[in-house]
Formats: sequence, C-alpha cells, structure tokens
Amino acid sequence: MVNSSKISKSEYLKEAIFDLLNLIERANNSILRHKSLDDPDTLAIEGFKRIRQQYIDELNQMMTEFGLHVDDTKLALAA
Repeated sequence: MVNSSKISKSEYLKEAIFDLLNLIERANNSILRHKSLDDPDTLAIEGFKRIRQQYIDELNQMMTEFGLHVDDTKLALAA
C-alpha cells in the first residue's frame, strides 16, 4: 500500500517557502504597526527585525535548493 500523504522534497520546500514568506510579511506588518505608534516601541521593532532576519536566512537556505538567492532588501522594506 502506497502512502499517498507523502510529498516530494520539492513540494515540501515550496510549502515551507510559502510559509516563510507569510511569516516575513507578518513581521514586516508588525514592524510598521509598532513604528506608527505615537511612542514607537523600539524594543519590539528590533525584536521583529531579528525574527524577520531569521526567517530570511532560513528562506535563503531553502531557495538554494532551487539555485536561487533571496535579495534581503526586497523582503525588508519595513527596515
């Protein structure tokens, strides 16, 4: 009996990349939200920037499987 729930490495990477892009978008939105406050929370902003960079680094590792590299400046628009 074949396990139909198994997915290929390529499909796994595609889903993981999509998830990371969503997490990066959420981090960017959080940074923008905290920057827009009357009294911006710099500690929260720096924390979200670090988290976003971790996501970008992980995304870069996954993208190398496809022979690609992520341009960090395009994902870090809220910096």
